[in-house]
Amino acid sequence: EKGQDKSWGINYQTIFSDSTFMEVRYTGFTVWDDYLSETGSTEPGYADYAPPGGGPAQYFGGLIYPWTYDTTSDRVTATVTHFADDWLAGDHDFKFGVQASTGVAKTLIQPSATGAYYTHYESYYYYGYEYPYYYKVEGLPYWYGNEQDAVGVFVDDSWRISDNLTLNLGVRYDYHNGVIPSYPRLNPDSTPSGEVIPGADPVFTWNNISPRLGFAWDVGGNSKTVIRGSFGVYYDGNVGGNWNAPAIDTPGLQAYWGPSWDGPWSDEPWWTWSPGEGVNVDPDLKAPQTLQYSIGFEQAIGANYAFGATLLYKDTKNLVGWEIMDDGVYEDMPWTDPFTGDQYTLLNPIVNPTVRKGNKPGYTVDGFIDEYWHCLLYTSDAADERGGG
Repeated sequence: EKGQDKSWGINYQTIFSDSTFMEVRYTGFTVWDDYLSETGSTEPGYADYAPPGGGPAQYFGGLIYPWTYDTTSDRVTATVTHFADDWLAGDHDFKFGVQASTGVAKTLIQPSATGAYYTHYESYYYYGYEYPYYYKVEGLPYWYGNEQDAVGVFVDDSWRISDNLTLNLGVRYDYHNGVIPSYPRLNPDSTPSGEVIPGADPVFTWNNISPRLGFAWDVGGNSKTVIRGSFGVYYDGNVGGNWNAPAIDTPGLQAYWGPSWDGPWSDEPWWTWSPGEGVNVDPDLKAPQTLQYSIGFEQAIGANYAFGATLLYKDTKNLVGWEIMDDGVYEDMPWTDPFTGDQYTLLNPIVNPTVRKGNKPGYTVDGFIDEYWHCLLYTSDAADERGGG
């Protein structure tokens, strides 16, 4: 894999008066990143997940899923800061700003240079006979990507009400627009077929408002003990990689079974995969949102030292990931965890469900789940001794 990143920027500052100044900044970047054969191989790719004699998987032939990736982005930010002393019941430090950005990402991907790759898995036994099984997986190359625009406007005020109390007030508005552009349908050799796959404009539009509130209280009025607290609403930026794949009308895959690398291959596909023909994104997709709370203090110790502590709490919702629709057909499949020996009943799909990008996992072995969750896991010998982990 090889790539190159180029970034640039220019910054302009001007002082209007002893209480007002402005800053304007432009930044941009362009990236190309390619996973292609270094030898120019046009062979199919082979993956042996059960090589003779055991050991890790072995790969040979050409690449499996070679791709090229290109992306660009441009952003302009302008801010004005104004100090207003003894105005509206105190001193104010205002900051006004506007941001505008645009970006494009585009990926060309294919199963292999020939449109097919081969895999070998462990053998299975049936009535005392060993049957190694190999797959030939076929699929067409295709483009996927996204275009996006964003505009943000914000205002902040650091309001010093008295000598020992300062409030920080702010609000921000963000507009995000996500688009899947039209791409040509490709032939097996990655040349355009003459047919165009229509895109979606827009896939979604977000209008997010983010209020902020904070305070700093000098308890004794001598700057030795300060208590700080804040609350804010934060939204993720529009990350195109969260929702731009699978692309509209992505070519499916067909796998054929065989007893060796050379086949012969089954007449009918052993399994198939297709992400569907429409837009694989929830039309009501929401931006991930975090509510953040904090409280803390700082204590001066003598003339040269200080001690502080802050408690921070975050509550996040609307994470973006795969959402499984409740339209599949399943059979129960017992499974034993090889590490713990615990037994579970999983679901083996007889008819694959529809899968799209959304804000919830959807249908699972535990029923319908309407939100993602994630956690941090810390482990140590001491934790193990306490029964934790």
